[in-house]
Amino acid sequence: MQVSRRRMPGFWRITLGIAATFAIAIIAGLLVLRWIFNDPKACSREEKVLTTAADGSSVVYRYEACATVGTNVLGTVSLVSPKGRRQTIISYDPAYSFPSSEPPLEPSAAWISPHSLRISIGTVAGVGEQRYDIADLHITYDIRVNLHVGEVTRPNRGP
Repeated sequence: MQVSRRRMPGFWRITLGIAATFAIAIIAGLLVLRWIFNDPKACSREEKVLTTAADGSSVVYRYEACATVGTNVLGTVSLVSPKGRRQTIISYDPAYSFPSSEPPLEPSAAWISPHSLRISIGTVAGVGEQRYDIADLHITYDIRVNLHVGEVTRPNRGP
């Protein structure tokens, strides 16, 4: 009996060693594939000023679509100070109507007052980051979230 007990821990060590080696090889292979297919030319980027305030601050929309292993699409609306400091207001996954390859409708922004901004976006698949206040600026939203075809849409008016 003692002989088999001594052999079992050795068997499990070898088995765990082999499993760990395979896991490391798979992770290394995925990292190499990501490095090979990470072509910056495979990304399409567009940037557009949506509106500018009297103090020189502007609201900028940036759309980025990268097609490597899979496709990553991101829409971002940022507040850019007159000195060039950029702060993200909202980042979201634009909603597409497949099989159309056209980019989604871009958002709009309107200054309601010097300290209040309204962002309107047609339909999004999901919201990653959404801020309601930046310094003394209050932000309201009109966004339709539509994750599935036929899902009821609702406006997002903020807290």
